Amino acid sequence: INSAPRPTLSKSYHTPDQSVTSYRSSLRIRQEKRNMDSRLAPANVDPNELPSGFSTNDPNGSSAGAEQQNQAQNRQAQKDAILQQALTPDALQRLRRIKLVNADKAVGVENLIASMAMQGKLPGRVSEDRLIEMLEGLGAKEAKESSSRINFQRKKYAFDSDSDNDDDL
Repeated sequence: INSAPRPTLSKSYHTPDQSVTSYRSSLRIRQEKRNMDSRLAPANVDPNELPSGFSTNDPNGSSAGAEQQNQAQNRQAQKDAILQQALTPDALQRLRRIKLVNADKAVGVENLIASMAMQGKLPGRVSEDRLIEMLEGLGAKEAKESSSRINFQRKKYAFDSDSDNDDDL
């Protein structure tokens, strides 16, 4: 029989008072962190008061993100204005309903109509029937691109002959 001493497991027993105290102290620390975060609001500093080499720009680049977002909103507003001029009210309503259901398809048609309108290729306003035709054409084009064929290529061996009829075996 093995006479080596067994390692003992140290058990730590906490009294209920100790666990409540540690819980309260962790809550207090969390509250202090929250209070500290709320006190760290960005300061409104006059750019003339800053020392040389410092700026009021956000180092994380959030001002650039806001500028890109503003540009995207401007592009969307331009596209909406073009669509309102190029589509009849019924067609515009239908396009907005389609956008709720299938946003990708609607954005594709919006881009198509906007580009055609800017190039002067639209003969008058697009009616609801013409919009339906455009949607069907875009749907057929997408279906054609998404359908892929599987082509099986079997290996030919030296002893195989194309003129052989293997059915009679």
